[in-house]
Amino acid sequence: CITMSFSLGIHSSGNVQPFAPIEAESPNIIGDMNEDGMLTIADALHVLEVLQGSANASAASLRADPNADGILTLDDAITILHLLAE
Repeated sequence: CITMSFSLGIHSSGNVQPFAPIEAESPNIIGDMNEDGMLTIADALHVLEVLQGSANASAASLRADPNADGILTLDDAITILHLLAE
């Protein structure tokens, strides 16, 4: 049984597709729209760019949504600015 499994594994190894290891997600920082690990003015600007239509909201930016409603609005940009002022 072991010999057969081994030979089958060698025979089928050409059909195996490589996969990337699963990466642990870094902890989300509320308002960190660009996932650089810091809350900066660039994050508030990203929200404004999404609202203007010159950028798309990514899944990461929606996870970092300051009020967690899943929609980026002007309120989110203002919230980020308030967090920066603290």
